Amino acid sequence: MTDTNWEQYSHLPQFVLVGLCALLVLALLTAGITTAAPFATYNSQWTGTTDLRDAAMANANTTVIIDSEATNEPPSSATTTAFVLGVPNETTTIETTAADVLTGGGTVVITDEVPTTTNTLLERLGVTARVEPGPIRDPRSYDRQPILPTVTTTNATGTIAGTSLTLNHAGTIAPNKATVLATTSQFAYVDQNQNEQFDSDESLAARPVMTREAVSNGTVIVISDSSVFINAMFEQAGNQALAEWLYEDHETLLVTGSAVRPVPQLVTLLLWIKSTPVSQVAFLAAAVGIVFVTTRKRYRSAITSRLQQNAPVDISQTMADDITSQSPSASEYESGLMKTLRRNHPEWDQDTIRRLVTAVITHRQSNDDSENKDTSNEQR
Repeated sequence: MTDTNWEQYSHLPQFVLVGLCALLVLALLTAGITTAAPFATYNSQWTGTTDLRDAAMANANTTVIIDSEATNEPPSSATTTAFVLGVPNETTTIETTAADVLTGGGTVVITDEVPTTTNTLLERLGVTARVEPGPIRDPRSYDRQPILPTVTTTNATGTIAGTSLTLNHAGTIAPNKATVLATTSQFAYVDQNQNEQFDSDESLAARPVMTREAVSNGTVIVISDSSVFINAMFEQAGNQALAEWLYEDHETLLVTGSAVRPVPQLVTLLLWIKSTPVSQVAFLAAAVGIVFVTTRKRYRSAITSRLQQNAPVDISQTMADDITSQSPSASEYESGLMKTLRRNHPEWDQDTIRRLVTAVITHRQSNDDSENKDTSNEQR
């Protein structure tokens, strides 16, 4: 292969380096804005709830707020719906948020099938309904397999009335004083030993899976399935309709729960900036400052480069007679040259003038030395 052929590959290492840097930046951005936590609103996999978040954000009448460290004070008015997607082991923070929403007259939707943590939260909020162990299997009414039973809404008004929902490894609910909003078919049973078989000690019955109860000034809705709104289940038209029915009449949807925190770091930063006016002003001022400094530096570099290329020769030729006609000393020459430049070019700053004067003096001294050397050679 000739040298000419090698030249066409001379920029290949640079291209490879740029490509690797781009991949690195992409990986860092992806890690900063996504998470693999179940139920998380920034998890686009089948276990996440990005579809729920996007559908709510597409509703022009609803503002979506992700409960995180960056959320200063979650809204607690009558126009707020709070989705508790999975109850965490430590319920204190969720309890405070839910209690504030209920006090303000809003709605709290709790989705979980784990009795221990869910019932602790329900008791502290003053809800009488209780979640009971599953999983429910329904060999007659299901989607794809009996562990995904389809249930029908009852005692529900509006667009959700009579809608068929799909659950995933759901538990059941003991309603107590709550109103039942959805039940399984009469052929459903709780697979207590999880052997995927209907055993003699198990019974068939219609089982409650969603309830509604008035608490404080608001409403609590319990759904015995933490997976009802994950991406894989949100594909079901009934599940989408249920989510929309729960928040469509409210101005704010607050999403919280066990896997919502922590939010990805980059998203947390963006949410903090969005919710903090002082940070917005600071970042705007910093951006303006960076643009100003960068622009000024480029302008000065361009001026200096142009002066270094052209000015010394022109000035030494056009102003030498005016300044050196009286054979001034070096200091007088420098002072006179600086005054002349300030007068002719008031837009130049002091540093630029000094660099130019230094270049002219150096050029003059070099010419003088050359002339002295030629004269000495001639005398010899």
